[in-house]
Amino acid sequence: MQELLQAAGISLQPRQVTFKRFNVTYDFSEFPPSPTRSVEMDPDDLCCFCDEILPKNPSAAFLKANKKLRALPEVRARNKSKNPSALYLPFPQRAEHCQLHQAELTTIPDGINRGWPTQIDFGKLFR
Repeated sequence: MQELLQAAGISLQPRQVTFKRFNVTYDFSEFPPSPTRSVEMDPDDLCCFCDEILPKNPSAAFLKANKKLRALPEVRARNKSKNPSALYLPFPQRAEHCQLHQAELTTIPDGINRGWPTQIDFGKLFR
């Protein structure tokens, strides 16, 4: 094989692997504290399906969906959660619901703060 490579003007080089040892030290005092949910939070402020914080003023659509999901026959209590109101529902059934409260808590307020419209006039959009 070496002869074939040399005929093509190519040669194998011996493998020289050098590992340099280095030490990395981080000073975590520079970082802000991690946002953590207080164990003493009011269960009414948490989503019963994912234990994430709910928006202060959830939309009517969210409240309606929440009521509908809680009434499903497959809903079960989640005993391993620190949230006493925790409920279990298979992920595909609750995913859109939890995505909506996450959007209402962070995505929509961020968009409003950046000046994005809250109402879209589709008739004024270019085609």
